[in-house]
Amino acid sequence: MRENDPIGGASSETIVVDEVLAALKAQLGERTDPNQLQAALQALNTRFCSCASSSSNHTTAAVADLDPVSSLPRPPALNPLAAPNLNPSTLQGTGLQIMRGIVKFLPLAISIFDGQLNLLACNRLFQDLLEIPDELFTTGIPNYARFVRFNAERGEYGPGDPATVTSEILARATSGQAHVLERVRPNGQVLEIRGTPLPDGGFLTIYSDITAHKRAEQAAARSETYLRAVIAQLPQGLTVIDENLDIVLWNRLWETNCGAKPGFLYDGVTFEAAVRHLAEMGEYGGGDAAEIDEQVAKRVELAKLFQPHCFRRVRPGGQVIEIEGRPMAIDGKVAGFITMYNDITDRLAIDDLKQAKEAAEAANRMKSEFLALISHEIRTPLAGVIGMLKFALRDQMLQAETRQLVERGQDSAQSLLAIINDLLDFSKIEAGKLSIENIDFAIDDMLHDVYAMFSAQALAKEIGFKLKIDSHLPHFVLGDPIRLRQVLINLIGNAFKFTTEGQVVLQVQMLGYEAGVAGNPGHNRLRFAVQDSGIGIAAEAVGRIFEKFEQADTSTTRRFGGTGLGLSISRQLVELMGGTIGVTSELGQGSEFYFTLTLPDGKEVQRQKLQQQQLQAHSHQLRVLCADDFATNQIIVRMLVEEMGHTVVVVNSGEEAVAAVAREYFDVILMDGRMPGMDGPTASRLIRAGGPPHARVLDDSIYIIAVTANASEEDRQFYLQAGMDDFLSKPIDENILHQQLARVIHRQLARGITLPPRVMATHSELDAMFGGQPATSVSPPSTKVFAPVLLQPSTVPRRASKNGMDSETESFAASMAEAQVKRVENEMLLGMRASFLQDIDEKMDLLAQALLARQPEEAGRLIHSVRGSAVYMQDTAQLQQLCLQLESQADRGNWEVVDQGVQKMKVLVDDLHR
Repeated sequence: MRENDPIGGASSETIVVDEVLAALKAQLGERTDPNQLQAALQALNTRFCSCASSSSNHTTAAVADLDPVSSLPRPPALNPLAAPNLNPSTLQGTGLQIMRGIVKFLPLAISIFDGQLNLLACNRLFQDLLEIPDELFTTGIPNYARFVRFNAERGEYGPGDPATVTSEILARATSGQAHVLERVRPNGQVLEIRGTPLPDGGFLTIYSDITAHKRAEQAAARSETYLRAVIAQLPQGLTVIDENLDIVLWNRLWETNCGAKPGFLYDGVTFEAAVRHLAEMGEYGGGDAAEIDEQVAKRVELAKLFQPHCFRRVRPGGQVIEIEGRPMAIDGKVAGFITMYNDITDRLAIDDLKQAKEAAEAANRMKSEFLALISHEIRTPLAGVIGMLKFALRDQMLQAETRQLVERGQDSAQSLLAIINDLLDFSKIEAGKLSIENIDFAIDDMLHDVYAMFSAQALAKEIGFKLKIDSHLPHFVLGDPIRLRQVLINLIGNAFKFTTEGQVVLQVQMLGYEAGVAGNPGHNRLRFAVQDSGIGIAAEAVGRIFEKFEQADTSTTRRFGGTGLGLSISRQLVELMGGTIGVTSELGQGSEFYFTLTLPDGKEVQRQKLQQQQLQAHSHQLRVLCADDFATNQIIVRMLVEEMGHTVVVVNSGEEAVAAVAREYFDVILMDGRMPGMDGPTASRLIRAGGPPHARVLDDSIYIIAVTANASEEDRQFYLQAGMDDFLSKPIDENILHQQLARVIHRQLARGITLPPRVMATHSELDAMFGGQPATSVSPPSTKVFAPVLLQPSTVPRRASKNGMDSETESFAASMAEAQVKRVENEMLLGMRASFLQDIDEKMDLLAQALLARQPEEAGRLIHSVRGSAVYMQDTAQLQQLCLQLESQADRGNWEVVDQGVQKMKVLVDDLHR
């Protein structure tokens, strides 16, 4: 931009009058306001020029012309009234000298040109600021045209012809108009130029370097632009009000979140006007004019307090707005208020969903924990049932009808055990606690074992059962044989369940092999398939068949039973092993369930011939210590161990087990996992450490077998890490126990320990446990160790004549045998009841002590123990239910309820004694 740029030069005539300068400095101080300086200089110029042009006989009226600047002190030597004989020309020269001295003193760049545009005065700041060389001031008469031409030629006024630019600026300089301009120099410097015309022509110009100010102004403008952009982009609505309750800053999201009309806010709108607008829009509930006035007045009065606040407002449409306001302070004083308006509708919905999800997950965890707990508690008594049924089936004198009933009971018990195992697996999968192990195993042996399990069932149902193994199948692989076996058993079991004629086929195919590299094993891609000719599955049911608690239809459950968990567990196990599972089926035509797995090559492992070991009697007798607090378990263990020809000592806790091995030598301990006081793992660790100082154990390397209803690999590892040597799950598998005791015999002999020869048991100690005499055997004792008869039809012919006896004699013998069996059963039941009553009396005494001491954990354990024992007895349903209710109350320490409940327990226990 071009403008009139008056500049001037210095004069060699300069008289500095100290008094005048001091007076001017006292009047103006250090102020650099261009307007004030400009006015003062104009007044001084008028004053001295009028003095110079007056006649020598100045009048009082002439002095009055000095009134505009009379406040400025004047040196006495220059006061016309004080020196009436002063020559006017001298006064004129002296005034100019004073003017130049004042200009030199002032802190701003100044130039003064007369009516002929000749330079009257300037200061050094003017020359330095505009970078004017000295020669422009010393050559000839410095005038305005010289300076303008010089500046035009060096580009001070921007592009254009210098002569043309000079002419334009000189023309404007003689116009006599005041002006304020900004000019940007080529070096980027920004000058503010203020020009004022003088009474006798000419002009006074003040130059200010405002570069820093302009940069600050630009930075402020840029900051404001960014601030407004940030405010506009905020995810919340925002308003800022000043101390007068005027809205000075806002964003459009405020309108959206608060329900205002778009574009309602504008500069200068008041808080009251905004509140009234919202009230009229019905945001505060609506109402008539008086009610709206009340709503507005209430909110305005609250705003005047400038107090921080945070609250939620539900808009008419259900939108929830969180409003948070904070006072804003400037220099320590309240200068306004900042308020944020946040739409939290979605957040609240997400929070509600999150809480619902957490509640569902917590409920699911509780369900899984409950399933695991109740399944474990059921396994313990069920193990006793299965064990007793096994022993009953060993009696060779059972009548065919009786054997069939016992076998049906055993089938039911095994079915119940399968359901419980499914529940345990399901709860662990749901809780994420079921892990897959990787060990080397012989896959063909595992497949033949599974095949052998169902061969008898196939024979009984008179349907075919085939095993087809690919000839390329490796002998040894790396994987989880237990879980793979479980999946196959589930699928084959289902096939037999739903097949009444035809056949079931287990087929294993080799789909491919990927050779190993860099020492890594190769990988075998295998397909396992179970095909049946059973009832098949409807097309609409196939898609959900692997879901939890699902079966083809409700009639399937009624007809065939089951929980609908087996296939769901199988699917999850296959997926945990890295495979996929599927099914193809047609209603009425059978089904094929299949899954694929990739199993690495495994190392060779020793193949075990379990069947041969099961039938081979032990060569030596062991001293076995059984640590279990449950009387029924003690009976079963004693029966099994003595049946194998070994002696048994029974203790009831971990402390008693440690004390027993400190008193006398044993060859092996069958250690229950959970017992009152010291549990099995703790006792095992103490034995491995040598026992307590006051009772050191005789053999800290004694073989310890964990006996527990917890049957997972995680449980197995837990017990082994506690110092135990082996693991036996309940219900006890006699074959596995037989094999484990055989290992103990081999180990003891290898240690150089002398063992006595095996002697057949008479069960005298067992009879003594029940308080009776040994029953007379109706047949000679057998030296054979019988395998349990599971899921098989009776092998005893009905009414078959034996040893040439006639039917009457045979009937008499059968009646005698049946009577003998019933007598033994009655004695056993009576003995178990007596043992139960004695045990429950002791537990009730201990429970009373726990209640007195307010020990929730001990009280809960004892109530749990009473319930666990009562399930074996008749007429205890009410006691069991009461214990179930009190157990959780005791764990929570709800003593008022527990005290009342225990009194009811005592009454029920007393009734059992009658």
